[in-house]
Amino acid sequence: MKLSSQQVVSVKTALGADPLEDHNPAMDSLVKAFGEHTFYVFTDGLFVLEPVNDAAMAGDPARLVLVAAWTDEKRNALQKVQPQATDAIVDLSAGPATPDT
Repeated sequence: MKLSSQQVVSVKTALGADPLEDHNPAMDSLVKAFGEHTFYVFTDGLFVLEPVNDAAMAGDPARLVLVAAWTDEKRNALQKVQPQATDAIVDLSAGPATPDT
């Protein structure tokens, strides 16, 4: 899923992570391989967020999903993997706290 700028802020607040920039040289290859997503790189590999369809969860929950893993310890190349859902769930509707006025 491609995130809005507000959703990117929600992910930053929850996970402390910034997405790959749209002008990153790898972006065209990533879109061809995985579709239109906002991509995040962590120590385990390349991740995207997918919506969680659970009425019991408030807000706009999305789960972090691993779509490509590093091929070696130097983290120079990624290899596509069977998508692996993680336990990390972010409320995409949660923005940064605003001060009371």
